[in-house]
Amino acid sequence: MTLLQPWFHGTFTANIQQLRPLSHVGSRAAALHALARKHLRYEKIDPILHEVSIQLQPSEILQATDWYSPTPMGLLRHLIEKNVRPDLSGYFDALYDKIKKMKSSKLEWKLIGNIEVAKLLMDYGIKAISYENELEGGVKENSICIVDVNTAMLSSPIEISKHEWERAVKSLKA
Repeated sequence: MTLLQPWFHGTFTANIQQLRPLSHVGSRAAALHALARKHLRYEKIDPILHEVSIQLQPSEILQATDWYSPTPMGLLRHLIEKNVRPDLSGYFDALYDKIKKMKSSKLEWKLIGNIEVAKLLMDYGIKAISYENELEGGVKENSICIVDVNTAMLSSPIEISKHEWERAVKSLKA
């Protein structure tokens, strides 16, 4: 089943062919907002926007609330605290402890953590997490955290007009 809403993913990485585990997709406004926030904090390079086609069955989507964090630790902490899947809470606790003890760079920690969390969720048939995005986009828009990257297909990069980009960045400075 194709999730019909137009989904978008923003990045600063050129030439990506596939999303990374636990990448987020949402409305165009949400993707631009996320890009603008990162741009103001870290990046000073051109943003890239992709449209994303998602193939999932409803039973493969875990429903959650926004966990306000793009890190594997933030997601695990949310799944534990909100008791989203009580049957998996012991696995979430163990993986949280394992990732917390990792001795690696922040980037490596996040990449390895994302892979480990995605593997655990996929072992239990979870290929995506749907949540009401409270930080980006319009009021009460849904976003999706992609667990199984094979469920999402990226388009070629989509042009972001100068006006649209300036408006996104300016909205965060206000």
